[in-house]
Amino acid sequence: MSRRNELNPRQLEAVEHYEGPLLILAGAGSGKTRVLIERIVYMIEEKRVRPWNILAVTFTNKAAKEMKMRIEKQLGPDAKNVWMSTFHSFCLRVLRRHAEVLNYDKNFVVYDTTDQRTVVKKILKAMGLSDKVYKPQSILYHIDRAKNHGLTVEDFASDGDYFLQKVKEVFIAYQAELKKNQAMDFGDLIVSVLRLFGKAPEVLSEYQNQFHYILVDEYQDTNKSQYTLIKLLCDKWHNICVVGDDDQSIYKFRGAEIQNILDFQIDYPNAKMIRLEQNYRSTQNILSAANAVIRGNDKRMGKELWTENGTGDLIKVYTGHADRDEAHYVCAMIKSYQEEYSLGEMAIFYRTNAQSRSLEDELRKQKINYRIFGGIKFYDRAEIKNIMAYLKSLVNPADSIAVKRILNVPLRGIGKTTVGKIDDVATQQDKSFWDVLCSIGSPELDLNISAAATSKIQEFVQLLKDLNKARAELSLDDFLPHLYDKTGYWQMLVDEKTIESESRKENLTELGNVIDDYLSDSEDANLEAFLDQISLASDVDRLDESPEFVNLMTVHLAKGLEFPVVFLVGMEEGLFPHSRSIDNPEDIEEERRLCYVGMTRAKKKLHMSFVHERRLFGTVQYQIVSRFMDELPSEHTSLLGELEAPTPKPRYSEQRYVSKKPFTTRKKVAPRGGSEREIDYEYAQTDQQPFKRGARVSHAVFGAGKITHIEGGGDKMKVTVEFTQGMTKKLLMKHANLKFMS
Repeated sequence: MSRRNELNPRQLEAVEHYEGPLLILAGAGSGKTRVLIERIVYMIEEKRVRPWNILAVTFTNKAAKEMKMRIEKQLGPDAKNVWMSTFHSFCLRVLRRHAEVLNYDKNFVVYDTTDQRTVVKKILKAMGLSDKVYKPQSILYHIDRAKNHGLTVEDFASDGDYFLQKVKEVFIAYQAELKKNQAMDFGDLIVSVLRLFGKAPEVLSEYQNQFHYILVDEYQDTNKSQYTLIKLLCDKWHNICVVGDDDQSIYKFRGAEIQNILDFQIDYPNAKMIRLEQNYRSTQNILSAANAVIRGNDKRMGKELWTENGTGDLIKVYTGHADRDEAHYVCAMIKSYQEEYSLGEMAIFYRTNAQSRSLEDELRKQKINYRIFGGIKFYDRAEIKNIMAYLKSLVNPADSIAVKRILNVPLRGIGKTTVGKIDDVATQQDKSFWDVLCSIGSPELDLNISAAATSKIQEFVQLLKDLNKARAELSLDDFLPHLYDKTGYWQMLVDEKTIESESRKENLTELGNVIDDYLSDSEDANLEAFLDQISLASDVDRLDESPEFVNLMTVHLAKGLEFPVVFLVGMEEGLFPHSRSIDNPEDIEEERRLCYVGMTRAKKKLHMSFVHERRLFGTVQYQIVSRFMDELPSEHTSLLGELEAPTPKPRYSEQRYVSKKPFTTRKKVAPRGGSEREIDYEYAQTDQQPFKRGARVSHAVFGAGKITHIEGGGDKMKVTVEFTQGMTKKLLMKHANLKFMS
């Protein structure tokens, strides 16, 4: 039985306007799913629309299944005939019926990510290209991106970029291999249906005639291929209803086109727009602040969320000295709320995965159970485990697990068969895996492995020996970037050219912060003790068996969720908005939408925080408050100062944090050791120092920079470099591997 009498006036209007194009601009927490369900029930119950004439498309199988169950609950068996699915499921269903038009068997297979990677590796090998240089995941990222934009192989543009030209060559071979195997990947499903409709207009006409009514959920997240598909399907009847929120379009990196929803009334001039602005989730203070922030965007259709939930608490804004103060504050507030809320009702949102580390450390220290939502804990991430394995191998090469983990990471052409033979000999001769590696060329071992593999293993052994020598000469915080560089691990991530690899680089940067925190807290700091500390932290994680957890996640993952208590941390320029977005107005608008999404997840209590300092590879970076914080109206916020810190630190006043000056992303960095140095642009006078102070250089990890100081000579020569990323480092020339730029 329908429950339309429970809908508010605007929801009811959206449900009953079923003829002609309709845009339901549904604000956060405005009950859009309920409107979609009631609209379908209304069409079938009241307007006698046949269920098979309705197509409803959403983005996840879970959402489609839940909606269908709720419709069945009201309509009974009739609901089973509604075509309700994800874009990919719909396209697969169509292709199963008409695959022969594209010269495919109807029983073609759909390749998952693992299958795709296997195909790409095979192609790279056949083309004589190294998968260490041309990463399969990077190539697949560009192929998938092209398909999301509706591009064929022929349309793929390399724009003179050598790497992208190679991607195109692999793309061509990849599509040929899939066709030979009678296979498609997920991106192919939509593109293939578009090809099908273009090649066989009668098939398109069949589906246009069938679907009198089309509904699309989360329309702001559609990409170009999905947009084109929907436009073709509704071209006969024009009874299209899309539900979405331009203010929650945050998936540009996945191919989402916000212009699809912004241009809806241009695509369908007779379209009616209904705004759902009554929010059922949050308090008015939270909504008013979120409204104020999102008004900073130019590209939006405009709406004002309101609620009958009451005014609620003011948003608590905390400013701390450093990120550990922020973590301490969050944990203190979580403990203070535990009588009123369960841990599972509280969430911490951050812009990047790397930010979770300082929070995780403090949560463990305070014995607060937590979980990483949609991800894994910091020390369990593959890139962190890999680098930790390198460090463990240097301290204890007898640790065969660590050595085996890194033997072929980055890829060195040392296969599993070779590793198995070495392992067998080590067992037979009662030696460690490392001992066998060190004597790999000895005929006494009788390993029967190729000369190429032997050479690669010898290079690996020498690499670890060289790293151990460098470890004795460099401080721990300087050694880490040296390890990233010499092992090729950082360059491996650079070469991938994907969003995921950028996140991994941020996590490795955060590992530098872990070491810096360790050095600042330890009197007798060394690598061995550092590894002990991390191992103990990991053991504590595994002992936690409580069913209640505080939820930690990136803001992107928070979309669609809600929590009574939310902490939105790291509200600083370069972090939120992210530094990659600073120079692009469109990207800044997406960052602002992301902030809006984070704020509107909170039901009762919202905390937002920023700090004045964060560390990057042991260098203090002076932070500037996020522009989004400037946009918070003072009448909706309560300003907090720093909590009492365990050690004396500079105190900051509790005055209003809003800056009246224009924002800038430039960071003033004080060199380690005190006052700023004047840059001497004259040549150094010794033969050992033939280069100029002020010379431009580049470093594999820190990027571009300028030499500001030179000291010592020979193997002891050190240079101080001011890097454009906002850090100053003193490097031992012997290990710095600097490249001079003209």
